Amino acid sequence: MSAGKVDATGGGEAALPRLLRFDGPLEQEQDLLGAASVIYDCWRRGERVLAVAPDASTRLTDCLDRLGFSRESVSVVAEAPTANPDRADAEPRRLRVALLGCGAVGGGVLELLRARPDQFELAPVLVRNLAASRGPGLFTATVEEALAPRPDILIELMGGADGPADLMRSALLDGIQVVTANKAAVARHWDSLHACASRGGGELRYSAAVGGGVPIIETVRRCRNLAKIEGVMNGTCNFILGLMGKGRGFDSALAKAQAMGFAEADPSGDVDGHDAADKLAILIREAFGIALAPDRIARQSLREITPATIAAAAARGEVLKQVASCRHYGNGSLDASVQIVALPAEHPLAAPQREENCFLLTDGAGTVTRVFGKGAGRWPTALAVFADVMDAQRALLGRAEPRAATDPLRLTA
Repeated sequence: MSAGKVDATGGGEAALPRLLRFDGPLEQEQDLLGAASVIYDCWRRGERVLAVAPDASTRLTDCLDRLGFSRESVSVVAEAPTANPDRADAEPRRLRVALLGCGAVGGGVLELLRARPDQFELAPVLVRNLAASRGPGLFTATVEEALAPRPDILIELMGGADGPADLMRSALLDGIQVVTANKAAVARHWDSLHACASRGGGELRYSAAVGGGVPIIETVRRCRNLAKIEGVMNGTCNFILGLMGKGRGFDSALAKAQAMGFAEADPSGDVDGHDAADKLAILIREAFGIALAPDRIARQSLREITPATIAAAAARGEVLKQVASCRHYGNGSLDASVQIVALPAEHPLAAPQREENCFLLTDGAGTVTRVFGKGAGRWPTALAVFADVMDAQRALLGRAEPRAATDPLRLTA
């Protein structure tokens, strides 16, 4: 999760760093990741963070560096300043959690939940292949067992659209807090999911559905009078295009992406633009309140790109990127597409490498907010999911939300 550079522009109290204290040596990796999840939860709200770790400042700093946190966004010190920092070791009431799906991201979320046994009681985790899962009683292959008894929080990380949406609708109608990273389900079943949440009293949280560890949804919600959204939103395509730019053919680049876990066995969702269209549809809902079905967004496939296309762009000093974009007009109409675009090397959207994402948000006055970071991978996405879990925990326990900056978050590389 690359935090980028954060400039808190709210002034006054909102410009002060959030103070967090972590006691103990934090010797285990799960302890460090637990601390990172608390820090991320504050950072995504537009806050700079000052973490006090008397016995583990070096270890925590190294962990945050590995995850890509910018030292201009998060500082770690061994001694507390004169003000009393918020302690990160409060002991709220335990909440029952159902986790549906335990792939790369789900496995990361599982580790974060297990690191807080005083806060979360975990039901058997739903998996596809029970024989391959270790730990008797910890996993199940049946939805009924994963959801019995009734959970306080449901985390849906199964993949697919229609089946997961059915499960989320039932939970929302029952007043359950639902957290998901499933962009397909959210984009394609937006209205029914939100209607069930409104009717049943549940809440739907999906900040990890777009951008992975990049808090783009939160940033869009803070921005005002947006006119245009554009971005490199799919880390798999970015990885493949990067390899093709170094001389590999499409098939070879795809095979490498699959071998490294960036691409699925069926890569069509990524390379044919469906994934980016789902994400763009969600951002259009958030920014403009307009319902645009993902299948109505024009898409270009990476399969159309040839070595000659790559070479021609390179000869012009350009790089190819999959760019999802939409422009909103004053009369309520908009244009939206997912295209392979040749960009000058100095263009902001030309900067993302490998699994990185980059978003440009332009308001009516022409002011551009750039949001940049790791948009895929186990830990960036798992920490974003867990931040939504912490929001759900606060909602259920009636605790105050962390203080947020009043102005849009400004992020640059």
